[in-house]
Amino acid sequence: MISIKHQLNRIKRLFLYTEAMIIRSIYPINKKRIFMSSFGSRKYACNPRAITEYLLTNHSDEYEIYWAFEKGFVPKNMDKRIRVVLKYSLDYFIAMYTSKFVIRNSRNNRMDSMFKKKKGQKYIMTWHSSIRLKKIESDAAEQLGKRYVKRAKEDSLMCDLMLSNSKMFTNQLRNSFWYKGDILENCIPRNCIYYDEKRKKESYVNIRKSMGFSQNDKIILYAPTFRNNRNLKYYKINWNKIIPTFEKVLNSKVKVLVRLHPNMSNIEDISSITNFNNVYNITQEPDITNFMFAADIMVSDYTSAMFDFVILGKPCFIYAIDKDEYDRGFYWNLNELPFPLANNIDDLVKNITEFNIDNYNKETIRFRDNIWGLKEDGKACEIFYNWMKNN
Repeated sequence: MISIKHQLNRIKRLFLYTEAMIIRSIYPINKKRIFMSSFGSRKYACNPRAITEYLLTNHSDEYEIYWAFEKGFVPKNMDKRIRVVLKYSLDYFIAMYTSKFVIRNSRNNRMDSMFKKKKGQKYIMTWHSSIRLKKIESDAAEQLGKRYVKRAKEDSLMCDLMLSNSKMFTNQLRNSFWYKGDILENCIPRNCIYYDEKRKKESYVNIRKSMGFSQNDKIILYAPTFRNNRNLKYYKINWNKIIPTFEKVLNSKVKVLVRLHPNMSNIEDISSITNFNNVYNITQEPDITNFMFAADIMVSDYTSAMFDFVILGKPCFIYAIDKDEYDRGFYWNLNELPFPLANNIDDLVKNITEFNIDNYNKETIRFRDNIWGLKEDGKACEIFYNWMKNN
């Protein structure tokens, strides 16, 4: 039996969708207008943010940039040149349906975003990573459910462009995303700053300063992915054992920053994961990038962020206690990756203690050049801007 609350929500969404379609039909497109959102309008982050900041720095007089946020998720100190609209407001619908370019970093759920592309608009779905370890989209269709698959197929049909940084990721987009449209290779905008040495050095210093750490402290970024059942038991690490191990190997004080996947960000209490000395929760921070620059080492399980650490040339350790039962499956055997693999705490301690940076660097370079086939040079934002000018 459908609850009264559920029925009221359906009526509300139907009203909003009707309003959106009316606005869609009567407002003309402004060719200089761009509409952005990231992670369901809850973060100012990822590829849309990188594109925004590139345009504001280099072409601020050419475009009007709108960003959509849910109420309560508008970041502080947004650049005043960015026009912020609240999701489902009248301004939100007008901005979305008068923009030439609509850019998102995750799937567009039409009944959530109220967006249905109209003639003259270009819809770019940038996705929020590049190469993947865990299976996604059509390769994980049984775990995603029929409703998601239906909406994902609709989204891919509506999409005008997707972005890649390698032939391998292009193949994943073709084979897994139900997508037959254009793909711009050598173009993951959020990765441009990985080639900005000044920005990386500033972040290394500034994050330590803002967190109250010593500049000599080493930072371990713990960034696991999500599980469909949202059980926190998979993320528990005995940091009282791991931190001293790192401190002995690194000959330095160590701080741990815990960053759960955005799909886990609405879990209010994660104290069972972070209730240790020198362990800090940064899950609610809008963007992980500066923390990646500040970190010296990553510990993860199956997140694609481990491949960002390949680009950054930093060590990453895999702690995977449920690899044989993980609900998505993998594109590779974990033992084929360049990252030391641990199935339990004792293995993780051993991998840290026996870590050899020279061997690790050789393996990551081999993986990057021969298996991944990375095609980046730090100019993705410029490449994307040129695409917009030509479209």
